[in-house]
Amino acid sequence: MKHASQKTSPRVAAGRQAKRKTRKDRVVATLLFDSFQSSRSGVRGSSAGTRHLLYEAAGISIELSLDSLPSTGDVLLTGQVVQPGETLAGMREMPVQLLHGRKTIAQTQTNSFGEFHLKGGAGKGMQVAVGLSEQKDVFILLDDAIWKRPVPVGA
Repeated sequence: MKHASQKTSPRVAAGRQAKRKTRKDRVVATLLFDSFQSSRSGVRGSSAGTRHLLYEAAGISIELSLDSLPSTGDVLLTGQVVQPGETLAGMREMPVQLLHGRKTIAQTQTNSFGEFHLKGGAGKGMQVAVGLSEQKDVFILLDDAIWKRPVPVGA
């Protein structure tokens, strides 16, 4: 608690206000489809190969494909950002990052089709961040279950 004689300087107050104004909204995407989960009615699952995921947040869809690179232990994430009713040109040059906590593992931008490619390690605490605008980021939380391959039935 501040004493009445301890006033905040105008410079410090302005800095705090600027930080509040530049803070981005963080929207967490919802998983709509996972090709390794065959429990969804009417959708066939897959037990090997590339894992396909579909997420939705803030009126956009983000398609992800995960490929394991056994030689390095890394994973290749290929994705596309799509907004229904929006031209593909509106999805270009969006910043995309692969994060581990607050640390950036890999970063890129979407191309003219809203597509992106990232390569990095797989593990707990990983997330993909897509910068929709100066004020909004969408986060895909890649929890531990995403990195596990399903066990085939009868194995």
